[in-house]
Amino acid sequence: GGFMGGGGGFMGAGGSFDGVKSDFDLNKARSGHRVPPASFSTAAGAAAGGMRKSSMRFETRGGMNSDARGSMVAAVDPLVTSESGWKPRKVESEDEITRKVKEVRLILNKLTLEKFDKLYSQIIEIEVSNEKVLSEIVHEVFEKALGEPAFASMYAQLCHKMSEDLKDTEFRRILLKAVQEEFEASTQGEDEAYLSQHLKGSSTEAVSKEALEEAMSKAKRRMLGNIRFIGELFVKSLIKEKIIRERCVGKLLERAKAQKEEDVIECLCKLLSTTGKKLDEKKDNTSAYVQQLLVLSKDSSLPSRSRFMIQDLADLRANKWVPRRKVTEAKTIAEIHEDAKKEEAAKLQAAADVSRSASSRGGGGGRG
Repeated sequence: GGFMGGGGGFMGAGGSFDGVKSDFDLNKARSGHRVPPASFSTAAGAAAGGMRKSSMRFETRGGMNSDARGSMVAAVDPLVTSESGWKPRKVESEDEITRKVKEVRLILNKLTLEKFDKLYSQIIEIEVSNEKVLSEIVHEVFEKALGEPAFASMYAQLCHKMSEDLKDTEFRRILLKAVQEEFEASTQGEDEAYLSQHLKGSSTEAVSKEALEEAMSKAKRRMLGNIRFIGELFVKSLIKEKIIRERCVGKLLERAKAQKEEDVIECLCKLLSTTGKKLDEKKDNTSAYVQQLLVLSKDSSLPSRSRFMIQDLADLRANKWVPRRKVTEAKTIAEIHEDAKKEEAAKLQAAADVSRSASSRGGGGGRG
């Protein structure tokens, strides 16, 4: 059901964005001999799980899988790999895998547009010797993208280059599977009662309002980060247009009109803000989406913030997707310095204007 119905969800017909049947199924891999690391959780822990009724963790217990609520899902048959499928080159110790993942994490922490090429070459030199290493690397990149949405374009570019240089591996499919699971989980709707119980655990004390609000805030930031990342992956041609239209925009628009949820409307506006320019290059453009949202904005029960977001989206499209206000995004050091110079010049000009204005007012003296 949901995004998985009718064509394999994000993975498209036959299980992939490319419409090519995939022999690697991450769900099957959970119970087979290729088990992604336990740390690769799309729920990102209890604190980020408030908006994820169906979030799954990659954990195995006695041949069965456990979801975030502790319910057990029956194990499936082990993965069967085709002759042409990617095969791991060697089995490594946990220490060696941990060392490689730590190395990737350190490089990602230093990644900027200015140092992109140099640091990317360091990442790609790390040997991807088996699927666990690959899954951990995907996890590190994915989590960085969600945690730093202002740099989503840079991380999407990183993924684009990695998918090209690691085309003989399952990098792209593992990445898109993670993005899909996060999207599906985060659009299940808010469930404060579940989140409260999850934070409480076995404790008899009630969860504080502050803790619950913080957890909900983290969940929302994660959801919006994933939406921004999805949009940037589409811009870099890692996600097909059909997926964006039918399984992302379509799903969100349907829910926005039916339930008028502020978070869903915000996700939809952010997604269209990122993908709108590219979508409008086709005959079947974004006009219908924006018009439906404008109709929705007339609903008096809608929060004013949601109505403003919809109007901002309509204005952005009318301005050919060029924002009237600067959007925070990754910049090179040279661009940062240039912006700083412009800002300083503007401050000096403003100060000069104030000084001239004060002089003109004070020149005539006061009344006697």
